[in-house]
Amino acid sequence: MKHSEQPYLIVIDNDEDDHKAIRECFAQSSPGNAIKSFYDGPDALVYLSTCKTDCLPRLILLDFNMPKLTGIEVMENIRLMPHMAGVPIAMWTSSMSPEHRRLAAERGVVAYYTKPYSHAELTQLVEELQQYISMQK
Repeated sequence: MKHSEQPYLIVIDNDEDDHKAIRECFAQSSPGNAIKSFYDGPDALVYLSTCKTDCLPRLILLDFNMPKLTGIEVMENIRLMPHMAGVPIAMWTSSMSPEHRRLAAERGVVAYYTKPYSHAELTQLVEELQQYISMQK
């Protein structure tokens, strides 16, 4: 599998403030990473279904709780796309439910995060996400 030459992250989350926070934190710590944002699962799935194999994202950050399709439903649909099989997916959510964590783990997320509430926590999350991005070459 070949990824985009420019490292990039896809964020799928219905909360605009979360998108803004991730973008700002990435811009401060790693300005070379591009971020593509989707605010619901169906729009992201349309885009991902048309991704060429030479421009796949290096990581998908997916919210668990979204309208239209849940994060689990989005992940299940992504995993049905053969060209997306090796793209890592990290899940983040405001839910602390052990059941949500279990469902995500059963579907193969590489990481599961509770949404950070401080800048320091967000910075740590972004550093961990950057490690996943740098491993995908």
